[in-house]
Amino acid sequence: MRLKLQSAVITLLFASGCDSSPPPFKELAADYTGNIEDINPSEDLKGYSTLASAEWTLNASDIESASVEFDLQAETVKQFNTMANSKAQATIEHVQIDRAQSVEIFQQGTDEQAISEFFKQNENDDAQGLLDILIVIDNSGSMAEEQNNLSTKLLPLLSYVEEADWQIGVVTTDASDGCMRDVIAKGQANIETAFADAIKAGINGTGIEAGIPQAVAALSPGCVSANGWLRPNSTLAVLIVSDEDNCSDGTQCAIAEHNSADYLLDHLNSIREPGINARVFGLIWHSSQAQSQCSTAYRQGNIYSDLIDATSGSWGSICDNDYSSTLQAMSLDLSLILKTQFALNYEPFLDSVEVTINDQVQTSGYSITGNVIEFDDAPDPGARIYVNYRFTTADPQSAFTLQSEADANAIKVYLDGNETDQFTYDAASRKVSFTRPPQAREIKVTYRGAGDLVKDFAVEAGLAKDDITAYIDGNQVSITNFSYNPESGIVSFTEAPGDGQTVKFDYSKVVGPKLGYAVFAPEDALDSVRVYDGFGTPIESELVDRVIVISEDEFELGRDFVIEFDNNLQAEDQLDLGFTVYNDSLKVSGQLTGECAAPVMEGTNVDLSSCGFDPSEIISMNFDFVKEHRTSFVLEDTEEIGLDEILSGDFAYVVKVNGEVTQEYSISDSEISFDELPIGAVISVKLFRGQDS
Repeated sequence: MRLKLQSAVITLLFASGCDSSPPPFKELAADYTGNIEDINPSEDLKGYSTLASAEWTLNASDIESASVEFDLQAETVKQFNTMANSKAQATIEHVQIDRAQSVEIFQQGTDEQAISEFFKQNENDDAQGLLDILIVIDNSGSMAEEQNNLSTKLLPLLSYVEEADWQIGVVTTDASDGCMRDVIAKGQANIETAFADAIKAGINGTGIEAGIPQAVAALSPGCVSANGWLRPNSTLAVLIVSDEDNCSDGTQCAIAEHNSADYLLDHLNSIREPGINARVFGLIWHSSQAQSQCSTAYRQGNIYSDLIDATSGSWGSICDNDYSSTLQAMSLDLSLILKTQFALNYEPFLDSVEVTINDQVQTSGYSITGNVIEFDDAPDPGARIYVNYRFTTADPQSAFTLQSEADANAIKVYLDGNETDQFTYDAASRKVSFTRPPQAREIKVTYRGAGDLVKDFAVEAGLAKDDITAYIDGNQVSITNFSYNPESGIVSFTEAPGDGQTVKFDYSKVVGPKLGYAVFAPEDALDSVRVYDGFGTPIESELVDRVIVISEDEFELGRDFVIEFDNNLQAEDQLDLGFTVYNDSLKVSGQLTGECAAPVMEGTNVDLSSCGFDPSEIISMNFDFVKEHRTSFVLEDTEEIGLDEILSGDFAYVVKVNGEVTQEYSISDSEISFDELPIGAVISVKLFRGQDS
């Protein structure tokens, strides 16, 4: 079994130190972290044909919480603080291992019965019949772009054979990956996603590609029975996708018989008639092409070219930007075979078969092999074909034995392509069981091996568990479902994340002492600011941009201290906080009279005259305040996705403020600016690049 290594990406947002610029009051990072997300352009920009897109989410305001005490009698304001550490926000991601997946298909049986099946020859010339396609995908280090190109081309591959009863098996060119990566069958759920996942086999395979022996291995009895594919009477297509020849350059391992073109050709001869119902196709650097015609390939596919020619197949260049035309030509080629074939649901008793075409009984002109009826001449488009016959199979079963031990938490069962959870699994016997025999012809079981998934993931040592937030595939995990070892920095989950799932941790880490603390006083009261500890001892500090900066020599983690200043307003029941209170968050309570229902806020000024406080009371005030408000933003990280090169090209923006589209902005280079923004506004910026840019 090959395991997918865990990968990690870490992003740290560090606070500024007290003696750096900008001043300490701005030591926390802005909310925007520069994350870029792929989006669907059609959501916001109908009809704009795009090649690239990105999204930025921006916060106009930094909002923080604060509290002060206002002594009405002494006309002083106190802020009670505790010296604390400054923390940075960080993110780290891992990917759970991805265990090998197995697929087994079982056929359900019924008692002997008669059946009449109807077929209509497609008027649009699409082919029907039984079609098995084997794709041999090169997974060496140079194939990432080619895999991505092919992974989205299922529809072109099926363009002329969509109506056929098709299956697609995928195998890599690395023998250590096994004889089959996956089998995708018509009718199963999410076939385009399954096809893409199978084709994206990665680039960690051997550089000495073994396409020939891997194709034979995938078509051999052991692999066929284990993966429930390559039906006995199907038309067979083998598509080889590689930017090098077998054995890389055709010589490095070709001395062995099983690496010659004849090795696959002989095997095809033993199970099919090459050129008739079995053909080899290719996305390769063909032997007829000059190097200038396929400059991105590494080795000319001479052995593969011989196989394609020997089986009357066709080929396209691995260097093409779009493989659609090659796959459509292959599909058309196969359709010419399949238009004469129709797959019956069951293998008939030959002496019971009755065939009619357009109500005319056919006594000859066709043959039956297994469950496939093949006409000597393809019925005309639109022809109505009936096949009446009797058949029998084994008694229906309610239990099916897997060939390998499975992880009980990673089993999926499909009945005629529809997923069901009405089954049990016994690990000792490896049986998948149903209460009653399922009423389905095909039972497909996909499962992972019983190997252990990873529960432990490295974060960082020396943190507090409460400062860690864990996510699995974007869903937050309860803090009760994982533990943290501060010495090793390891987070351990109660239950391991699933195969291939993304595990992300957001956490805070100490980066040094927090020396700067905001003063909630107007400019003309700053001269009266005093700082002292809980015993009244003055603390060495300085006032910088309405921020008290504690001397490093005075810093002691957990030490309480007071910032005090005089109320400079003439009215004793009014106070200027110096900052804008955010979103009606102000809560005011008197020591004697209790909470004030409706304090009046005008700008940064608080009017308590309507509260009815006693002149001797001490008033507690809690609020959220606007620490910083911005109207201009730099759209960072454009270089990461290549968009920095197109900012002067043909592109369009969709900009929203609090979810509403706006045109009230300007963009210069990578900076977006607004004349004004509401406090607390959230801005989304989506960029689209046109195809003609």
